[in-house]
Amino acid sequence: MNDTAQEPDAPRDGRVVTFYSYKGGTGRTMTLANTAWILAANGKRVLAVDWDLEAPGLHRFFHPFIERDALATSGGVVDMVNNYLERAYDMPAAEQAVESGHAAVATHAIGLSWDFPGGGGIDFVSAGRQNEDYSTILNGLNWDQFYQDYEGGTFLDALGEQMRRDYDYTLIDSRTGLSDSSKICTQHLPDDLVVCFTLSDQSIDGAAGVARHVDLRFNDGNIRILPVPMRVDEGEKERADRGRAVARQRFRGLPREVRTVSSAEYWGAVEIPYRPFYAYEEVLATFGDVPGVPSSVLGACERLVGELTRGEVTALPPMPEELRLGTLARFTRKPVAGHTEFRLRHAIEDQMWADWVSFVLERAGYPVTAARLDDESAPAPVPAAQVNGEQPRELVSMPLLTRHFARTPRAEEFWGPLTPGEPAVPGQRTVGLRLGAVQPGAPAGHSAPLDLSSPSLNGPRSAELLLRHVGADEESVRLAAEALGEPQAPRYPGLRALVVNLQSRNSDFTGRAAELGRLRDRLTGRGPDAEGRAQALFGLGGVGKSQLALEYAYRYLPDYDVVWWIAAERPASITTDLAELAQALDLRGSQSDPDAAAAARNALSQGTPFARWLLVFDNAEDPDSLREFLPGGDGHVIITSRNQVWNRDATELEVDVFTPDESVAHLRRRVPGLDPAQARRLAEALGDLPLAVEHAAAYLLATGMSADTYLDLLDTYPSDMFGAAPGADYPLPIVTTFAASLEKLAAEWPSAKRLLQMSVFLGPDAFSQALVYKSPAMVGALSAADPRLRSNPVQALGRVVQAIRRLSLGRVDGRKNTIQVHRLLQSLLLLQMTEAEREQIRDEVRQVLVASARWAARWRRRRTSRPSS
Repeated sequence: MNDTAQEPDAPRDGRVVTFYSYKGGTGRTMTLANTAWILAANGKRVLAVDWDLEAPGLHRFFHPFIERDALATSGGVVDMVNNYLERAYDMPAAEQAVESGHAAVATHAIGLSWDFPGGGGIDFVSAGRQNEDYSTILNGLNWDQFYQDYEGGTFLDALGEQMRRDYDYTLIDSRTGLSDSSKICTQHLPDDLVVCFTLSDQSIDGAAGVARHVDLRFNDGNIRILPVPMRVDEGEKERADRGRAVARQRFRGLPREVRTVSSAEYWGAVEIPYRPFYAYEEVLATFGDVPGVPSSVLGACERLVGELTRGEVTALPPMPEELRLGTLARFTRKPVAGHTEFRLRHAIEDQMWADWVSFVLERAGYPVTAARLDDESAPAPVPAAQVNGEQPRELVSMPLLTRHFARTPRAEEFWGPLTPGEPAVPGQRTVGLRLGAVQPGAPAGHSAPLDLSSPSLNGPRSAELLLRHVGADEESVRLAAEALGEPQAPRYPGLRALVVNLQSRNSDFTGRAAELGRLRDRLTGRGPDAEGRAQALFGLGGVGKSQLALEYAYRYLPDYDVVWWIAAERPASITTDLAELAQALDLRGSQSDPDAAAAARNALSQGTPFARWLLVFDNAEDPDSLREFLPGGDGHVIITSRNQVWNRDATELEVDVFTPDESVAHLRRRVPGLDPAQARRLAEALGDLPLAVEHAAAYLLATGMSADTYLDLLDTYPSDMFGAAPGADYPLPIVTTFAASLEKLAAEWPSAKRLLQMSVFLGPDAFSQALVYKSPAMVGALSAADPRLRSNPVQALGRVVQAIRRLSLGRVDGRKNTIQVHRLLQSLLLLQMTEAEREQIRDEVRQVLVASARWAARWRRRRTSRPSS
């Protein structure tokens, strides 16, 4: 379950039970919380309501299972009553009272994060939203006026009716003493009234007086009264015995009905003993006590539940001991800084979060170690060391919960249900941090994570929430806040870059941990690889240089104010993209493209208006042509190129093919159920070239073909399939991979194959989808290859583009409205064409571009660089 209240199902005809005490300090709230847990663990749906409005505290017994901010954002009893009064202020009516009463619980209930068996569960309604307005609203409630002028009785009747309909048991923690609100709980709402008292005279007399009053007023038996002695200390046996005797005398005649034991045995059966263990922290006895001990608090609560349920529920179901102890640890008050060691567990994509969280905790005085979930070399947990000869440090596992974390194979190892066979981290408490769009709540055995995913949070506020969540003192919070203002402090990962121009992120990006780490260290000047703020990624075509740069840009996006992607094959396209950056920075004015590009470069060099920036020059081939466009300053530059000679302008970083493990991981990630051995054979046949691996995965996914069949298919395509080898940069396996995919594409959509052929003469840069969807000349050219386009061109063109995208034969970017075909595939397509086909397709492309004035100039610039025949 999570923090969302349970969905109602069939009407339940449940019961409302109020736990009341005349005086505080009886253990009433703890008994109610344990009762709720025992019932839910037996498959009952339970609603726990904190109606102790002046001193709410029921939530403290449930705090490990409630989102930290839920109490501040979710309303409760005070809010449901106040909201109704506001709606009914001008015209109170019974119909409105009934409607509001029926809706009140569903609006304000919070579900506890615990997987109860048999459909059981606990929803919790607090006393009210705990903020500065709470006391004002509470003091403004006039209960007499609520009843007399605003159909309050009708509202409460509807409220109780809905409670009985949606829950097996509603347990209300009532205010002490004699008050208007306590009368609602003791007289108006309940079917059963548990009267709690200690064995002092004042507590006995007050509780017995209320019990007698309710019994006389409702002598028809509509309210069943169960007196329960509490906090009975056997250390003073004589006094305890005298108190028991007085209590039985004062409550003579009650309870009127006993179901599980004889009347003489009742008082000893339900008596709740005093145990010092529960005097210091709000702990549920369902986890604090060893089961099967009749004299324990848990044993007494089980007997009380048996009487409340008329013998239907008599015990807490068995629980794995490690789950009980692990959950008990979550109730324990957190030690001070220095005696707690945090061990962060994070996905590789969340390195910025790991750096930031580590920095905050370390500056607050906590030892921290961090390990990626994909890093097999990460050290295993070791026993905690002692501090100055004192007790060993407490070990706290801290998973950083994001969508990337959830996708890792080891996620459940650190954030999964605690079971006998698979404890999360033996000997460690777990404190999760929710940092992204992942499922709220927590699996069984874990406390609710701290939610830092809100975009409204900033670095100082998030640091404060984190440190207070782990129990840091004010001095630790202050030290961390000061440290975050230091120049070397990591930037808060919840920030967003202000000026961004990037292609869509590749959600299937796999591996490259070493390359990304080395690139990050070099750009930021950290570690042994600190070599400069401009890095050139070089390698053969199809190896994934652009994908690596794109993933870096997204992974570290919060670290920059400006992130700009530049098509760098020709000076003209660089000028255009830098001019667009000048426009985004409000620097362009009426300047020409070259002047605007220079203005953008100068602004970046000077760090105005932004000093933290990243430029990616993609597919740059000539260092001499690019040099004039490289800005100085403190920003970062990434260049991708097949040319490896960049030593005058940048530090070279070679990008090799996938490792065999990365190839296998990518294939299995893209093709569910693929056998590891088959994936490894396929990766070997493809030479671990990332582009080839991705195309093979797309083909298997689209066709449902087995890997063995695909491997056999590859063997049928010899090296001369396209007439000639495409060059040293393109190894044989990619040739066969494209051939298989192209054959499938041509069989399904000949027009899609034609569009790919036409892209050869549009160049390797992305071209606008408008050329496909809005050009009659394009429709005419494609219709010649596929008559289906003539009857419904718009729909058919959509399927053409989708077919290309499905087989990963082109990059379709819906956000930028572009299509891009890899240069490798274009080279292979060119080799397939006869001389006559080349001339015909080149002429078709010319007609399409000439028909578009916007593209005509671009076509003229490209004529000198078009593929030769």
